[in-house]
Amino acid sequence: MVARGLHRLGGLVYESIFALVFPLFISLPVIADMDWGKHDLNGLMVLSHWAAYLGLGVVVFLVLRWEYRRIGGTKGWMISKRGLAWSLLAGIALYGAAALLLAVAKYAHIFYQPGDTGTASSNVPLLRGPLSVLTVVASSIGSPILEELGFRGIILTKFERLTNRPIAAILAALFFVIAHLPGIIAGLSMFIFALVNTWLDRRYDSLVPGMVSHITYNTIVLLSLLATGAV
Repeated sequence: MVARGLHRLGGLVYESIFALVFPLFISLPVIADMDWGKHDLNGLMVLSHWAAYLGLGVVVFLVLRWEYRRIGGTKGWMISKRGLAWSLLAGIALYGAAALLLAVAKYAHIFYQPGDTGTASSNVPLLRGPLSVLTVVASSIGSPILEELGFRGIILTKFERLTNRPIAAILAALFFVIAHLPGIIAGLSMFIFALVNTWLDRRYDSLVPGMVSHITYNTIVLLSLLATGAV
């Protein structure tokens, strides 16, 4: 019994280290969505950014999908019309909840940090630059797909092999927050976001609902930043 407990504890420690390091690989395509300090990008450089993003994005996706299959991930890639509707609504509701939390924290001066926006993207200033379209694609579509496959697919599955589902969901959500390094309030909203997407994926036995919710959330964040003139 003791040996079994130590073996499980060792497994949790190992997978926790994995969960801390693995997001660096997931975020590789984001490297292309940076101006590297050059705000006067010419057409050729913009094309090189796109090539780098698409190339890295495809490679990372294929590796993530291979790893998910290797560890025995069972969730599919289909979604019903009902699942799609609920996922879209979840993304909208999660954004609303995050915005409300941030507004209350700012008004009450509780754990609010200037710059908290409900997203940890460091590339949103590029929305008004020559890489604007790439930034929209990367933040609203590319990153959500890779992050859902990485966190709600691989990392969650690894924790589920070592502990029960609720604890695995909490651990995967915590590492999702840590990977984004947000403020306290933004981190709380991201934690709730991760748990809701975990529930959606489990409810419909697919990774797609979480991806749809994530894409919806990130898209609203970018649109709100543009609408309010924050970028």
